[in-house]
Amino acid sequence: MLQDWSYADGQSPPVDVLNKWLNLVKARYQKSSDSCIAVHCVAVLVAIALMELGMKYEDAVSLIRT
Repeated sequence: MLQDWSYADGQSPPVDVLNKWLNLVKARYQKSSDSCIAVHCVAVLVAIALMELGMKYEDAVSLIRT
């Protein structure tokens, strides 16, 4: 199941996105406590690329946050 709940970059998620997220989490974990949910965002993809190239986690996060 794929969900796409886009909102403006750098902003907090709107209430409807938060509600959808919480409903998804509750629904998945009520079915099975060992469920898994993957989250995709550009910052995470950048961090993964930096870490794949040898950067430490802390340094990748610090660089992205600046």
